[in-house]
Amino acid sequence: DWALVLTMAADTQDNRIEAQVEAWGPGMQHAVIHHEVIDGDPADPPSKAGSVWHRLDVLRATPFEHASGARPIPISAWGIDSGGHFTQDVYNYGAPRRRSGCVILKGASKRNRPIISGVPSRVDIDWRGTRTEGGAELWLIGTDVAKDYLHKRLHLTDGAGAYHLPKFLPREWFEGFLSEKKRIRYVKGFAITEWFKQPGDRNEPIDLAVYNLAIAHKLGLHRYSDRDWQQLRAKLVPDNLTPDLFSAPAPAATPTAPLPSAAPACPRRLLP
Repeated sequence: DWALVLTMAADTQDNRIEAQVEAWGPGMQHAVIHHEVIDGDPADPPSKAGSVWHRLDVLRATPFEHASGARPIPISAWGIDSGGHFTQDVYNYGAPRRRSGCVILKGASKRNRPIISGVPSRVDIDWRGTRTEGGAELWLIGTDVAKDYLHKRLHLTDGAGAYHLPKFLPREWFEGFLSEKKRIRYVKGFAITEWFKQPGDRNEPIDLAVYNLAIAHKLGLHRYSDRDWQQLRAKLVPDNLTPDLFSAPAPAATPTAPLPSAAPACPRRLLP
């Protein structure tokens, strides 16, 4: 019921895209409400029907039902990691969708950077080497700062900063979220603290949580006052709303791609 804003994050792998939708409320309280593995080749063009990008568009355009039943809430913005083997494919997908809320992300190479950069850098150039107007924009993420933020609040069970993880998430999700540990190594006699994972360990869940946090910061949700949240709630859930106990429930949506076998169905979402 406290959830008023939705974000989505996507991570490209060699044979799939993993997407995660999170809900946000006052004090940056947030929850995973949907996790989906979209099998396919990210090298396929977005225009190809049934491609991973096409199915990601379908998910992004799918609003989710608010607990009050007042109205469905759309995804406000979504981010895609440009690292890995499909950087140009991410640029090709993200640039035309920038005005509709698509954000192209990349982890900052330096430590202690902001959770998301204040301004993006343009990465599309033409044959003359000139940056292309309307081309892809790259936003840098302070991944170490974001991981610190998330891990330091895992003990919270409710209220500001709490991160709610529903039962439909499989064990593999939690293993991936906790796959990275902090360690100290020394470079020229100076101690450096960094996040580290063992080779071969899957870490998509923690990456998706970081990307969603970055999108929430880009939307400015961390600066929302109680009054801002109250005004947003008034628009979504009018005070005079009286639930109709005899109305038929909204039909469950057909997933755009199979969920992992260990995960039962996610909360209902409404097809556009």
